[in-house]
Amino acid sequence: MGWGAGQSRRRVALHYGDETAVVRIHSGNGPHAEMDQRAITCFDQALEDVALTDEPLRQVLHDYFAWATTTTMSAYHHSADDVPEGLNIPRWSWDGLQD
Repeated sequence: MGWGAGQSRRRVALHYGDETAVVRIHSGNGPHAEMDQRAITCFDQALEDVALTDEPLRQVLHDYFAWATTTTMSAYHHSADDVPEGLNIPRWSWDGLQD
């Protein structure tokens, strides 16, 4: 997950929005831990539905989605206006979050 050496973060950000824009979309809705857990369960079921069940791929995809859902995407409960400009897109690898 994240961006490899050959991919253009700028090109993708211009087309889809940057990390700040994505986090803002998911912000300002109050705490929703139960909904987050349901989203993770649905994601896991979707992996099974499309037969992405081989390890370690399934676990890495689960870990990324669960991490993103419960950290960056749920960090600004009060208002999307609280999300700072210039957030970096997290980099994820087979070993988890990369610095």
